[in-house]
Parts: sequence; structure tokens; C-alpha cells
Amino acid sequence: MAILMGATMAVIMLAYMLSMYQNTKANIAIFGGAILVFAASLWLVRGQFTVQDRSYMRAMIPHHSIAIMTSTRAEITDPRVRGLADDIIYAQDKEIAEMRYLIADIGANGEASATPTGTPVQVVDAQQALQTEVVSKIDPEFLTEDEIAAVFPNGGDCRF
Repeated sequence: MAILMGATMAVIMLAYMLSMYQNTKANIAIFGGAILVFAASLWLVRGQFTVQDRSYMRAMIPHHSIAIMTSTRAEITDPRVRGLADDIIYAQDKEIAEMRYLIADIGANGEASATPTGTPVQVVDAQQALQTEVVSKIDPEFLTEDEIAAVFPNGGDCRF
């Protein structure tokens, strides 16, 4: 991204200050080189070819932090918008924590093997869930009534 911006700056600055530089061959070489560097770096950035697991998460943490800061500092008066901002703060904070965990885990243990397709997440009671640090991917929003009843036999109070 920095190289992309540098190439753009080279073209813009040289275009504005062209009268200061009398060497036509050097100017053409700078314009041509900057355009080639711009095109190559744009291709790399748009294709995300240099982005891997950990670098992706390292780049996303500041992005999420900005969302938290913006949602926290915004002078919001409508309670619905404030609720949305609070939800964004909660979700982004949770995702930052998960990304930090994954960065550390991939660094320490390497990449995880792929979960076999079609293997359902097992819903267990709260006591069993608290006995392990392994977090299964399950979104409470998509639980069926039977799955909720398996965890909360007396009925769940929270509905999403």
C-alpha cells in the first residue's frame, strides 16, 4: 500500500513541479517507472497475494480498533443508533480478542487442520463447555429450539 501511494505521489509531484526539472528523459523515466510501480502494486493490493493468515489479522486489528474508537467517541443522541454503536463495540472487541488469540496460536502451534466438511458442532451443557479451552464455532442466533433445550432444560431466557 505504501509503494502504491509512493508511486502516485511521484506522478503527482513531478506533474506539478515539471517546470523545475529540465531533463526530459529523466522525467519520462520517472513517469514511466512510477506508472509501472503503481500498476504492479495495485495488482498486488487488489489481489491480496501477499496477505496470509497472521498478516491479515494484524492488519484487521487496527481496522477494528478504529471502529471501536469511532463508536465510542461519536456524539450519538438517538438510542437506536447508540445501541447499534454499542453492539459494534462489543462485536469488534470480541473479534480483536479472537484475532490476537489466533495470531498467538498459529505462531506457537502452526496452522490448524481443516475441519471435515459436514461435521456438526456438538452442543454440550455449560459445565462441559467450561472444562475445555477449545472453542467450537457456533452462533447462538442459529440454534434450534431442541439445541437450546439441550443446554437449558428449564428453558432459555435469552432470545436473539
